[in-house]
Amino acid sequence: MEGATVIDLFAGTGALGLEALSRGASEAVFVERDPVALKCLRENIGACGFSNVARVVSSPVLPFLRRLDLPDAGAIIFADPPYRSGEGTKTLLALAKNAKSLSRSVIVLEHAPGREPDRIPEGMIVQSRRRYGDTCVMFLSMGAQGG
Repeated sequence: MEGATVIDLFAGTGALGLEALSRGASEAVFVERDPVALKCLRENIGACGFSNVARVVSSPVLPFLRRLDLPDAGAIIFADPPYRSGEGTKTLLALAKNAKSLSRSVIVLEHAPGREPDRIPEGMIVQSRRRYGDTCVMFLSMGAQGG
């Protein structure tokens, strides 16, 4: 985490991005569209003292990903879409369109047990999978060919 740029998609309360900042990430971008969640997210960022290294983007995730410009050093990208929404697959597909800029990034996708994305985009590699009770986590990266 030390010095990493973090992108927290479907940020909700910001728990993933805030935890990354508390562990040494240099900056975080939180993407959320729900007005109630945005209010809570901004309050949490302020309460944790990260206002100077956090940016909140009020947007649906997919339009945000279409204009995503990642730093050369890559990023840690957290995606925790609503479990039954099908947004996990759409998010991975949108990220894969940025394959070249994702070459140094790690994608961490949360999903419900038995609800993995319908497909993994070409060039994207599942590095590992873990299960924590009712939450599954998939760690992905782009392959050497870059998608």
